[in-house]
Amino acid sequence: MQSRHTNTYNLRLDCNGLKYTFTTASVKIEVRDNFPPPTLTPSTLEVNDGDSVSLTCSAPVSSLSRPPNLTWTPTLGQSEETLQENQDKTLVKVSVLTFNASYLHDGEKIRCNAVYKKQDGNCDTTLTSTTTISCRSCGQFEISLPQTVQVLRGSCVTVPCSFDLKRKYEQYLNGGCRALWVYRDSRDPRLTDTNPVTGNLTEKNCTTTFSNMQRHHANTYNLRLDCNGLKYTFTTASVKIEVKEHFPPPTLTVSILEGKEGDWVNLTCSAPSPCLTHPPTLTWTPKMGDIMETMQMSPNKSTAKTSVLSFIATNLHHRQNISCTATYKMGNGNSDSSLTTSLKNEILFRPRILPSSSCIKTTSQINCSCEIVGNPPILQWFFNEQPVNQSGKVYTISDSLNDTYLRSIITVNQLQDSNLSSLLCFSINSLGSDSKQLFINSPQISADNQVPPRILPSSSCIQTTNQINCSCEIVGNPPMLQWFFNGKPVNQSENFVITDSLNGTYLRSTITVNQPQERNLSSLFCFSFNSLGSDSKQLFINSPQIIAENRVPPRILPSSSCIKTTNQINCSCETVGNPPILQWLFNGQPVSQSKVFVITDSLNGTYLRSTITVNQLQERNVSSLVCFSFNSLGSDSKQLFIKSPQVLAENRGKGQISVFISTTVILLVVVCVLLFVIRFQKTYHDPPYNIFGGKRTKVQNTSEDDISIQTIESIMQMGSLNDDVDDLL
Repeated sequence: MQSRHTNTYNLRLDCNGLKYTFTTASVKIEVRDNFPPPTLTPSTLEVNDGDSVSLTCSAPVSSLSRPPNLTWTPTLGQSEETLQENQDKTLVKVSVLTFNASYLHDGEKIRCNAVYKKQDGNCDTTLTSTTTISCRSCGQFEISLPQTVQVLRGSCVTVPCSFDLKRKYEQYLNGGCRALWVYRDSRDPRLTDTNPVTGNLTEKNCTTTFSNMQRHHANTYNLRLDCNGLKYTFTTASVKIEVKEHFPPPTLTVSILEGKEGDWVNLTCSAPSPCLTHPPTLTWTPKMGDIMETMQMSPNKSTAKTSVLSFIATNLHHRQNISCTATYKMGNGNSDSSLTTSLKNEILFRPRILPSSSCIKTTSQINCSCEIVGNPPILQWFFNEQPVNQSGKVYTISDSLNDTYLRSIITVNQLQDSNLSSLLCFSINSLGSDSKQLFINSPQISADNQVPPRILPSSSCIQTTNQINCSCEIVGNPPMLQWFFNGKPVNQSENFVITDSLNGTYLRSTITVNQPQERNLSSLFCFSFNSLGSDSKQLFINSPQIIAENRVPPRILPSSSCIKTTNQINCSCETVGNPPILQWLFNGQPVSQSKVFVITDSLNGTYLRSTITVNQLQERNVSSLVCFSFNSLGSDSKQLFIKSPQVLAENRGKGQISVFISTTVILLVVVCVLLFVIRFQKTYHDPPYNIFGGKRTKVQNTSEDDISIQTIESIMQMGSLNDDVDDLL
């Protein structure tokens, strides 16, 4: 076919009896000098080492008798050829090459050649398509470097470095390779005067340490591999070396900005470590606790040495100056470089009243001082269980505050009007409390009867729409209670309404907080204290319903007792529980309200006091009176026995009569025995001996009447002695 044959043609049948031209369809013949190159699928070939790969090459077929010849260069595997017809009736020849990928194929070009034969004697036409094998797992020329490293002038620096390359070049990595640091557009090695020490290049470790760095060494450098068969400069990344006269001081951080006494505190000191072979020395002043050191590398490849100091916080650590010093070794005999950072830690600790707290008494007044240490220090004086405020008549208070030390002096005038046995110094903060009762030689509660206070679990809060009601219940002797809000004592006001109910060793205080939406009540504390100790509870707000976790089994208090009068007996039973339920039992049967049994109940939250009055005593044995308290969590009971002055007197009288009768009987027996002995001696004419001694001793002759008189006198003397004993009883 020649160029002149290019045209559109129809088919015509020329037969005997039939001559017909098909005009419904025609064919356009185009004569070209060149065909398009064959098609390669896929056009880009990304493989992994060991993958099975199929590569397809297709070329158009213009003549079935002379299809193109498809060949592969290089021949990597087996190929299979077929003829295929497209939907438009055109034909293509297809060759599929199949092979297993290897890292040796990485970067290799594969060609598919289509050769068309010509009939006019001209040379055959060859058309070629090319694709490149890219092996994802066969390595690339890559390098990892920090963008910038800093070094002290005269010191050493380590440049962390690692690289990768195509696997087919790994065969050239051997002991003869060198790592050269060059400028980007130069092959001349630099930094040769710094005695560079490089890692193992066969392991692709190009980390290099340079010594005695000077200002003229500051520049940007690239790594160049110099091996037999491989010489390559990595240009995708470079490192900038900065030579400094001074480093910044080490960084000092604390795990908690405001620690509490007893907390573990971690102080972390971190300093740059530009030279791995000579890291800085980190020193703590003062030395305390445990120290752990590590080397860390940041994402930007810079390294730092870290030292962590761990200790348990005490009041001695509050605002103590703690410093961390980083010392860098310098080369060529230069002095070491030291940098220091310091901080003062804030430590909160519970208050403690110092033993120096005491009183001095003069003629007209008493001066008492209370000294505490705590962070923060808060102090309150109490007199007769009530907070003492500044007053010009009786009390004068002066406070001297010095950071964590507080000294409060109270001057008490008009001593004849004041019983200072209950003067108490109370110190408190969020971590605890301490108290000391200052005695002034006045009537005091017996030490045997004093009991340290204990806040009952039933203490809780109930929230309504407009207010919050909190109750705090304590038992102690004496019981003292104070509310604190935001670390300050709460006094009676429009916003805080306080009601106290005292019953012997039991005290219940109720506080009503108005406008709760304006207050954070998480800092509402109930504190109980006396000279033997203290107790505290932080009260959180609950909903009006009783929560199962707040329920408490009942407990009958020791103060439950009876008092007997002439015509009746009054018994009281006190129980604490949530909820509290109480029932009186007499002779095993429940007691109801009547003329004989008059019952009065007083309920205050989780505290219930029931009083029963028993009339017509002569008809009833009240020793079987039982108080029984119960709820869903348990029960408690107590049998109340009657104790009154009359009963004690009657029992004492009966005891004296019994002693008198016993003594009289003994005397009569002794008289009878003595008379029998006298009669026995007279009958047998035995020499008179004293039979009451350990030995038989001879005595003078005495008449029977004399012996009888002496014996009676002795007995009377013994009787007189027994009378004295009886009087003592």
